[in-house]
Amino acid sequence: ASREASGQLFSRMVHVLCPSGTIRDHVRDESRHKAHAVVINAQLPRHRRMEKLRTIMTRLTTAARVVPYAAPAVCPVGSDTLVLMLGDDVAPTLNAIVNHKLPHVILCHTADERQRERAQRLASNMNHLPGVEHISLLATDITGCTLPHSLIPENGAHNIHVNITPGTKGHSAFLTLWARRHGFGVWSLDKSAVRMLAPDKNALPVLSCDPLLLLRQSHPAARACDMTSRRELFDALLHQMRACLEEGKEWLQQEVHAGGYSKEWLETEGKWRITTPAGKRFLYAEAGGEWLEGLTAYAFRQAGATHVHERVRIPWEHAAERQLHQCAFRMDMDVIGAWKSVHFLVSCKATTKQTKKPAAEECVQMAQSLSRFALPLLCHLGVAQWRVETMCDSRATVAYFGWRELCRPECLRMMLDELLTGRQHSRATSSESKISSKETA
Repeated sequence: ASREASGQLFSRMVHVLCPSGTIRDHVRDESRHKAHAVVINAQLPRHRRMEKLRTIMTRLTTAARVVPYAAPAVCPVGSDTLVLMLGDDVAPTLNAIVNHKLPHVILCHTADERQRERAQRLASNMNHLPGVEHISLLATDITGCTLPHSLIPENGAHNIHVNITPGTKGHSAFLTLWARRHGFGVWSLDKSAVRMLAPDKNALPVLSCDPLLLLRQSHPAARACDMTSRRELFDALLHQMRACLEEGKEWLQQEVHAGGYSKEWLETEGKWRITTPAGKRFLYAEAGGEWLEGLTAYAFRQAGATHVHERVRIPWEHAAERQLHQCAFRMDMDVIGAWKSVHFLVSCKATTKQTKKPAAEECVQMAQSLSRFALPLLCHLGVAQWRVETMCDSRATVAYFGWRELCRPECLRMMLDELLTGRQHSRATSSESKISSKETA
């Protein structure tokens, strides 16, 4: 998309002809501005459409000219600083910042308007990055050749590191050149660690950033609900589920007693009532599935997952979009979180009747919207035993599980680890993971 600026022969930009401005905006957003969307209004007369198309094609086939870059800006580099690029995918940039845990960050970015806005947005969310005290922004060109001239180490500056994972290969090369000239560390994110490439061979365990912070880099209006006020209800539900497993009872019955807990359906109120051994009562409604989303988020926190959020919603920005799509949200994610080096998404279905495969396909697509390598999981009350399957059309693996796994933290950890291992294997070998199944307790 940006090779034109450096006079290279081929442009890899994808151009999409759209019949309306609404679809053009949708294509731009969903492609993260990697596709160039152009409106060829279907209502125009044919000769006008052809005229506009010829103009576009003439522009595309015109040879690019090298645009001289202005003198590079100077950016002083002090002690305890991480230097890195902002790439098209913001996840590696955020993960590098979170894992290096240095108080000062120099965030380099290409000088186009879009990347400048994204860099400023990330810097404005600095308070959500643990340990970061200051972020400096430095603009460069697509080649990165200005970086060694812009970055000026202060006298006596120490503990300075470069992470070359984000950005183009040119950016990585020039940042590496600058770091080695001054004896600074060069690091790269691996699938399981942050590894030092020079001068030593050190490594740090890699942890994922907050997925909600990641979403807000592209969708500033993304919001999550907080249902921690219902933790007593969730504790009672999980305790009763475990008691049902131990006593061989079906928790989904309209009336069940196990481990001193009782659950019954109140027909007049249209709600479930849970009574604890101490006599405390809780009511919850089944409609909408909100209770299951909160319970699932709570269970994954109990299992050791970090940055877990429930009911994450991204609204449409314009009223015309809301009217066109007949809904207030462009994306609705039930549960998201981080597990070791990756993010995960759980889609919750509080039913035993809905077909599982379409729900799993939707879950996979939603996970990819969260992050390229996010792990998809489907919590479906109709699942009798958990399993990991590979979707034939996308090669993505998805874990199916039900209430029997939800109440056991060790089982949730096992599922996440199996998905993570399969994902790392598929990234290394580009082959499908094997389908496996696990028996319930």
